[in-house]
Amino acid sequence: MLNLLLIGKDTKHNTFNESFYHVEKELSQKTNLAIWRDSGHIQDILKYIPFTPDFILIQNDIGGSLKPVVYGLSDISIPAGIFIEDVHRFIEKRREYINSNNIQYIFSNYKRIFKKIYPEFKNRLCWFPHHINSEIFKDYGLPKEIDMLLMGAVNGGYPLREKIVKQFKKDPRFVYHPHPGYRKYMEDEKAKIFVTERYAMEINRAKIFFTCGTRRKFPVMKYFEVPGCRTLLLAPQLKDLDDLGFIPGEHYVSITKHDFYEKAEYYLEHEDERNRIADQGYQFVQTQHTTNKRVEQLIAKIEEILGKQ
Repeated sequence: MLNLLLIGKDTKHNTFNESFYHVEKELSQKTNLAIWRDSGHIQDILKYIPFTPDFILIQNDIGGSLKPVVYGLSDISIPAGIFIEDVHRFIEKRREYINSNNIQYIFSNYKRIFKKIYPEFKNRLCWFPHHINSEIFKDYGLPKEIDMLLMGAVNGGYPLREKIVKQFKKDPRFVYHPHPGYRKYMEDEKAKIFVTERYAMEINRAKIFFTCGTRRKFPVMKYFEVPGCRTLLLAPQLKDLDDLGFIPGEHYVSITKHDFYEKAEYYLEHEDERNRIADQGYQFVQTQHTTNKRVEQLIAKIEEILGKQ
């Protein structure tokens, strides 16, 4: 069993990326895992770890600053990798951090945009795409009472979402729920805001769910969450998704700013086709893109790295 040290913030009850909390839980079941939450020099941190790690994993780009910051990684022989969630943030700070600590393994959620922003690190990329916790994102068997649903941020970073909301905002068949804000939430808020099970259940109530990959064309988590709830996803086709095996017309419906209205009307009218694609997307995500599956791939990659040293 691998001895892993994971250094990062606690993302439990985080409206934006609670999925990393589920990665931690899976790693704790599949490896000998130690977790550290604070900044510091790695040699000082290691004094408090009850074993010598085989590998060090760092997640420090969730929230408004690049923290925790771990120094001295280039002074030890233990290999280290860093997770990147928002590749477009902290670009120069992260570049300096990777170089100064000689970090050789970068686990980014996004592939093409990472290579565009950090071409000098393209050979260090270990692609770590998004995933779903299948205990939360699943078919709850709820009545499909919402014809068309859109949830999440709608601003200049999501131009297609803006266009969709503008098109359908007066349509009684359309429901829009704003993002609850990028923050920690309290346990007693879970019944009031769309997070965890309540978020997944709302997706499950919809016949059709719209999203987009931002103006930067990221395969955001909704590309995985929506099919994972057995709801038909209407969203733009992205090359990263193609590489992951997502097939338009089989796992989701590809849309553009020119045809989203017509495709929504078509799939609302054609229930059999809508259900066929939703069912296939559900089976695909639930077998290929769960947190359990992704963590198994992560462990296999780390074992491969260690085997090469």
